[in-house]
Amino acid sequence: MSEVEKKRGVLKIKPTKKKGFHAVFVREDGKEIPLSQWEFSDDALNGMECELEMQGGAPKEIYINGEIFPKRRVGTENHRNKVEAGGRHRQGEVAVANNMGGRNPRNQYIDLWKIDNTQLPKDTRALIQRQEEIENYALMLNKAAQLIEDNGKEPNESFKLFVRERPTRGQKGRKLCAEPYGYGGFDFKELLKRLDYLRTLAEGYKVIEVGEMKPEWRMIVGLGGGNVYETSITLHHIYGFPYIPGSAVKGITRSHIVDTLLYPIFPEEGLSVIDAVIDLTSDGGWRGARPLGLSVIDAVIDLTDLDALREKCRNGENDEALKKLRKSLERDEGGPGEDLLLKVLEGWDELDRVREVFGNQARRGKVVFLDAYPVKGPTIKTDIMNPHFLKYYSEGSPPVDSMSPVPIHFLTVEDTPFRFFIMAEERHSDVLDEPIGGKVMAEWVRSALKEHGIGAKTSVGYGYMK
Repeated sequence: MSEVEKKRGVLKIKPTKKKGFHAVFVREDGKEIPLSQWEFSDDALNGMECELEMQGGAPKEIYINGEIFPKRRVGTENHRNKVEAGGRHRQGEVAVANNMGGRNPRNQYIDLWKIDNTQLPKDTRALIQRQEEIENYALMLNKAAQLIEDNGKEPNESFKLFVRERPTRGQKGRKLCAEPYGYGGFDFKELLKRLDYLRTLAEGYKVIEVGEMKPEWRMIVGLGGGNVYETSITLHHIYGFPYIPGSAVKGITRSHIVDTLLYPIFPEEGLSVIDAVIDLTSDGGWRGARPLGLSVIDAVIDLTDLDALREKCRNGENDEALKKLRKSLERDEGGPGEDLLLKVLEGWDELDRVREVFGNQARRGKVVFLDAYPVKGPTIKTDIMNPHFLKYYSEGSPPVDSMSPVPIHFLTVEDTPFRFFIMAEERHSDVLDEPIGGKVMAEWVRSALKEHGIGAKTSVGYGYMK
């Protein structure tokens, strides 16, 4: 008997010239497999993520949300009549009815999303019947946010992440669900081809592919951004899917080099070193703190008048140069030591190379860090942080056990590879090939992604790539 295998992908349903609909299964590699054994009376499930079980090269079963999709005509006259009459439906009820042939088993979650809970304009709400009709994930998440009352627990309404519920032993169990519906059938392979082509058009630049990497577990970039949910995630402003901005890649690479290469040379500059901590601000946001001593090294890199001070030193004005340098690098936790000041003025190869790569306010860096795009539709998972002493963090009240935990939900990306690139002008291409501390720049980027992590909450395991 031939081996059974499962393939991940999305459903693609289109109307035929005659009455009816034609469906195919689109694999992650873009290959299409006809689904002649299944009949569809509408395109309600177009773009739905699913798994196709294959045996002997032929489709055997379709799985949606872990449930077997029936080999029968789906969609009902009742459903179509209600839609034509302008009736409002919860997307999950329609999806469940479609998926289970009209049945609603006790173990099936129902989506509580309603178009009338959004703040979209009235004419826009009239055009949208189901949540999956919003193909752009950023628009679905932010523009179609659900404004729901808190049943007296809080004085005001608040925006909620999408919730699903199901009956459980006489009670209603709930879970968060904010996964995209296949990103509207977006073709990620075509996007990568287009990006490859655009990089070839960068005349006068040398482009280096850092590699393809994905989170070891989960990753969250843009957690502290402005958002109606109090937590955020960075989504592409046109395409709507998660991506990693080049500025984030540049920032963590610079920080990684400072932490592992520059800072250890002068450990005495870190007399006020503290471990990285995560703190909850009064507005529910999060902030991290690096060792305080590193701020001195950071300030040296960003120093705009260093060349002028070195010139003074070469002209015999050593004392004046030291005085101005010390004043420029003073921090709340204390000024730099004498050894560090002298080495900065004399010239420090690793430091100067870092300044050359990343730049500062006086001059731009020579390396360009490009945005990292996913090679397939990113997998979105809801997650939670659960501070137990909110009033302690926000109001300064004593942290006592009588304080109730206040769950804060956020979105993460998991099991999604991203492609990373850096480039530099041809006239400065040596900056990509000459090692700093034994590593060329592409190796530093890979090392930063693996050992430093990217995005928020790296201190608790998020954002580490492999």
